[in-house]
Amino acid sequence: MRERTKKRLPAMLCAACLLLAVMCSCGTPATETSAPPSEPDISATQPEPVQASAPEPAVSADSVLEASSQEPEETELVDDWVWPVDTPDAALSLWYAYPPFFPNFYDSADEFPAWVYCQEKTGIDIQFEECTFMNAQENLTLMIASGSYTDMLFNMSNYVTTNLEYAVNESIVVDIAPYIEAHAPNYARYFFSDDTYVKQATTDQGYIPAVYQLNDVAANEGINKSGPVIRSDWLEQSGLELPATYDEYHEVLVAFQQFCDHPFWLPYTGGYYGAMFSGGFGVSAEISSSRSFIQEDGKVIFCPTQDGFRDYLSLMHQWYTEGLINPDFASNTQNAYAPTNDEIVNEEIGVWSSAANLMDFTNLGNPNVVVVASTNPVQEKGDTTVFGDKTAALGAELCITTDCRNVELAMRWCDWWYTEDGYYTTNYGIEGESFVFDDQGNPQYTELILNPQGDMTVNIAQSLYTCGNGMLLGVQDPKRAYQWYTPDKVEAEKLWGTVDLATGLMPRVSMTAEESAVFSSRFSDISTYLQQIVPQFIIGTEPLENWDVYVENIEAMGLAECLSVEQAALDRYNAR
Repeated sequence: MRERTKKRLPAMLCAACLLLAVMCSCGTPATETSAPPSEPDISATQPEPVQASAPEPAVSADSVLEASSQEPEETELVDDWVWPVDTPDAALSLWYAYPPFFPNFYDSADEFPAWVYCQEKTGIDIQFEECTFMNAQENLTLMIASGSYTDMLFNMSNYVTTNLEYAVNESIVVDIAPYIEAHAPNYARYFFSDDTYVKQATTDQGYIPAVYQLNDVAANEGINKSGPVIRSDWLEQSGLELPATYDEYHEVLVAFQQFCDHPFWLPYTGGYYGAMFSGGFGVSAEISSSRSFIQEDGKVIFCPTQDGFRDYLSLMHQWYTEGLINPDFASNTQNAYAPTNDEIVNEEIGVWSSAANLMDFTNLGNPNVVVVASTNPVQEKGDTTVFGDKTAALGAELCITTDCRNVELAMRWCDWWYTEDGYYTTNYGIEGESFVFDDQGNPQYTELILNPQGDMTVNIAQSLYTCGNGMLLGVQDPKRAYQWYTPDKVEAEKLWGTVDLATGLMPRVSMTAEESAVFSSRFSDISTYLQQIVPQFIIGTEPLENWDVYVENIEAMGLAECLSVEQAALDRYNAR
């Protein structure tokens, strides 16, 4: 059993505890949200409720964080609950979509070690209704259409077009704002410690529709999790330096044709996640409702109709005609964001986008494959690109549905992941198995993570034995991966982090029901059109001379209405 000793926790925790103390002593203003319905007590030992819960803290999180700038080096999180719960037959149902690698190691989600440990510690039995990523959208859509839900839904907004504010208004999910302080005090300590969390989690109508995985905003400053990578051995053999501009990338790719036929890997949609390779033209080339729209100084812009998008397509067409891109890229629909391991290990490509934690291929059978990170290309030396794969303040989400008969119990289960025990479990797994504490009280991964057996990679091992990489709730320790990162991976995230933040991806905006209906109907046609024609522009079956007709077609599909909805939602978000 894990001893409750004083151990090193993130610095943000000190400010979080101080903020909750100030909130409890000062009280909070009354909320306009109606009080939750009466439910039976979940535990005779539960703490006295904090007075008047509200989405906004009574004091500014900025002022509390500033006041606590001289934190002690160590702190201990005091858990207000007594575990396990004493509720007889405590159980909750959870809808969960598991990642593709999951079935290779477990028959069911309830075999996942961290969740088994959580059930043991909390005394709450989680009954999973699970499906794969591949059929999650259909599965969840059918559940919502049936009007009968599991108690909790994990990452609902990833799989359905229904936004969470609409889901509250339609009585699909519960507004948890009235429950947070009284029934999730550990979550509250973190959540109210930074205004960013509260602003992004609160909808325009004042709802907080989910419990969120929280990422340390300050600790992730200047870091991007993914970006371009290049075969460093081929670069050295070609006598070339790391490229910075599009012209230099072109020179590298031409040189790499001595090693493989088509050295540049391009997703079948024609654009990378996070504006990889397109950001130098000031646009995102990923086609989606969340990534095709960007904002610059408060103004919403639709990337696919911008001149920079046309310039990007022109360059991709040039690379395609020169054989630098696989002629069959548009038919490779199984991989939207990254090449397969086979393509990498078989040395079929030389330049692609990768996450830092996926840069090591030594255990996949070809030790010759060595890659190095490179910056996103720009047009001229000294230019800066936009966007990037920056870690958001809010990660995965868990909604409690209106079919849940004990919302307080569900909140308490969520709250365990923000206790000291939950913090270490979500980031490091089970003490004595996947991690141990060193003499200074710092968690250290064991060989189970650092040296996995068989075909398991370190990244998969970390996901399977912890709740990292967005697999559930908790506060994510951004430095946990650095235990197995080689110096080049650490530097890669910093190198990719040099982006221009004046222009960026849209924040978590909320649309009204009417806006959502208009946007969904219009953008559905636009998205389908883009997915068809963008690859055609790159291949050349649709000439770029037809650009003006292409823009007119998109406008005729209702682009102005989509932009109006996005702008109104962004204006409301900025006014929160």
